[in-house]
Amino acid sequence: MPQETICYNFEQAIELGFITEKSEIRLFEFKLSIGIFEISETFCEKFEIDFNEYSRLIAINDEPSNYYKSDDVIFYYSPYSRAFEEATVILKGKQSDYKILNEYYAINDQKVYYNGRLVRGFSSKGFKIFNRLFAGNNNKILTRYGNAKIENPKAFKVIDNGLMPSLFTYELGGYRCGYAVDNQFAYYFDESNSTQHAIKVKACKNPKSLKSLSFGYAKDDTNVYLEGKKITKAKPETFEITNRNYSTDGKKIFFHRDAIESIDLKSFEILPTISHQNSPDKILNSLWAKDKNNYFKYGYLKTKEKYEKHLKSYKTE
Repeated sequence: MPQETICYNFEQAIELGFITEKSEIRLFEFKLSIGIFEISETFCEKFEIDFNEYSRLIAINDEPSNYYKSDDVIFYYSPYSRAFEEATVILKGKQSDYKILNEYYAINDQKVYYNGRLVRGFSSKGFKIFNRLFAGNNNKILTRYGNAKIENPKAFKVIDNGLMPSLFTYELGGYRCGYAVDNQFAYYFDESNSTQHAIKVKACKNPKSLKSLSFGYAKDDTNVYLEGKKITKAKPETFEITNRNYSTDGKKIFFHRDAIESIDLKSFEILPTISHQNSPDKILNSLWAKDKNNYFKYGYLKTKEKYEKHLKSYKTE
């Protein structure tokens, strides 16, 4: 029976019977404003939650959500809340007032909630989930962190499912990234970014032609992109991803966005590396490669001895 923190405003606390008079409060008040999300006039108290007494709510996409109910009380709970957030938040009203859209989002007839917290200045009218990374309506598009800053929300479309592993994260359980477009611009968003908004793919002049690939790569009719930035000299018509770090257009080999000089294309191959429990494929994640003349790591020249030492030090099978 874990000890968790429930947050509720003063009126809710009285209604739920946790306190009877304001003078009896042994709680503390805090005000928190992060991006577009706000908790205000909120009081918190530690007490025991037995999750055997609560029902986890299923979202309209038939996936389990982080919203729970007990009798007619609905609350959001996440064991992964950041240090400055409370793990559990009680929502105002009855469970029947809310529609659970996915793991994070819920709406009622007027408002939108993310992680149980009100999204300020945002109407639930026309609100929908595009994919893991984007949600919104014809007036504004959101990332998971805030305003996506899309120029034309009415024309907004995602071109992948938002589940593409970010370049520097694990395939299993890591940050995700993806591309989207409107009628003027292409956009890229990565959960590992420090910004709330999506970035414009500035070199993309024809968003309709943009195709999302994997690991942050995309291409249109004239360019290839990694994390929304152009890979100089890469030819989109012949471009292929070799693994998450190396790629080729048939004439050049690239490590991320940099072309590797003096490399033999015909004999080039990716070398196996150490594996991780969340990145089990030793070829897919490898930083090591070779051709008939040299060994490479991060696209730079290395020796065979360095590679063998790498394998030995991690006891790779």
